[in-house]
Amino acid sequence: MVTTVVAAIIAISVVLLNQYFNARRYRKEKLIGKIEEIYSVLIDFQHLKISIINEIIDNYPKLSAEPSVTKIGERRVVLSGDDLLKSETKLEQMYKESLSFTSKAYMLSALYFPTLLDEITKLRSSYDDLYMSYIKSESVEEFCKISEEFDRNISLQFFKIFEAIAGIMKKSMH
Repeated sequence: MVTTVVAAIIAISVVLLNQYFNARRYRKEKLIGKIEEIYSVLIDFQHLKISIINEIIDNYPKLSAEPSVTKIGERRVVLSGDDLLKSETKLEQMYKESLSFTSKAYMLSALYFPTLLDEITKLRSSYDDLYMSYIKSESVEEFCKISEEFDRNISLQFFKIFEAIAGIMKKSMH
């Protein structure tokens, strides 16, 4: 009888320990998968930043003879605040894509990495500021000056986020 009780306690202990280690391994694997996913989103986001700045500099709207009209690609668009925002240029498509990247990064941060939320929010704000500086700038030279500062700030924000993710990864490996 004593042997049966001891064997049952040992069997239950082995099952519980096995369950504990399996759950821990599963959590670690899931976290690693989410870290890879947020890295991928942020790297794509970073490449998009470079593309946005290059698109603006390469295709900066040239003012036509009429001061209230500018030529974007082959279309003529009236330069009145909201009308410029409504036109569907490649730049605006890229801006919308940046919103998608931010949403995904923000969701992953909220669910798995809450310590990154502030940095992701700052990053989104920097993209918005960059885009608005394009709309408000008077010349490509003015935008280039502004974009250099934004590029440095955004790159620093990416660096901080990647550094924080590396710290999370190190913790999860232990």
